[in-house]
Amino acid sequence: MPTVSPRTEEFSWGRMEWLADHASHPGVRASLARMVIKAKEASPRHRHDNCAEILHVLDGAVTVHIDGNGPLPLLSGGTTVVPAYKSHWVSNAGPTQAVIMIAYSSGTRDYIEVDAA
Repeated sequence: MPTVSPRTEEFSWGRMEWLADHASHPGVRASLARMVIKAKEASPRHRHDNCAEILHVLDGAVTVHIDGNGPLPLLSGGTTVVPAYKSHWVSNAGPTQAVIMIAYSSGTRDYIEVDAA
């Protein structure tokens, strides 16, 4: 497959850089993204009903919040898995941005924002 430049989505809390998914590589059955979370920010609480998510911290320190589990602090080099259907979000309480590599078990993820209970 040809190399494709990542597409980037900018948000108030940071950005998602989509490295590979169905949009860039039709027919692929997985997705890969690089997430950057600004200092003192958090991604929205959400879930993916059609795939699991693997998060690996490349730089910084974050806390992964997964419904049904306590907050999970992850330092650079730390990894966790979010099962499909579980609402979750990632927060960065640190003084600098955090960088996370994220792999999804689907080339086309659904994304459902979830109100805090």
